[in-house]
Amino acid sequence: MIKVINPETKVKQQERLDLLIARRLKKAIGNIAPDRLNEICQAYHENRLLILPVPIGEKVYIPGSFEETDGSEVFCIDEAHLSGYINENGREFYTTYDESCGTMDVEKNVLCITREEAEKKLEGLKNRKCRVCGCTQDHACPGGCYWVEDDLCSKCAGTEQIQEIAEG
Repeated sequence: MIKVINPETKVKQQERLDLLIARRLKKAIGNIAPDRLNEICQAYHENRLLILPVPIGEKVYIPGSFEETDGSEVFCIDEAHLSGYINENGREFYTTYDESCGTMDVEKNVLCITREEAEKKLEGLKNRKCRVCGCTQDHACPGGCYWVEDDLCSKCAGTEQIQEIAEG
């Protein structure tokens, strides 16, 4: 069953949403000038309002791995503090800082707000497998490869794009 929404109803729903946003903002940051509130609501409607996963300066967790000098791979969870967000040529990532390592750019889908979430992602990193050739972290393609997506290695990325073009 298709539900048709009356344009007047849509306007009323939008007004209710604006009121809800205004109430939450007022509760979160206290008294706010009506002009500023209108700017914020407008930014929301134009998809220019960014909501960070945690406040700037709060602790975040970054699952990852690094290669030891003997060639073995070590999996770890780095703790850092969120310092910003960047959207550069359509690539979105967060910036973080850590007193021992300095600043670091972290892909949006990698950053975790809890240690438990990071531990789950780390297990996924340890057990990943290429969706095309089946190589794994422990058994790379002949000549070597690296991960370009969670389930796609660098050797297969080019072949997958060629196949998409051929099917296209």
